[in-house]
Amino acid sequence: MAIQDLTADMLTRIRNAVRNRQRQVNVVSNKLNRGIAAVLKEEGYINDFELVDDGRQGLIRISLRYGP
Repeated sequence: MAIQDLTADMLTRIRNAVRNRQRQVNVVSNKLNRGIAAVLKEEGYINDFELVDDGRQGLIRISLRYGP
């Protein structure tokens, strides 16, 4: 099954990870998703993110923030 809307998939993965209180979540990397991750970090919604090479398109590993 091909993922058509990578941005919606990213936000859904983050939302599901927060519900399960996970520390990190991996999402597919593209230019728009990297920009959204940068804004989320800048605004304080996530701790940090890093780019991970998986031999294909790449992944963004997002460290989630809980509390103040």
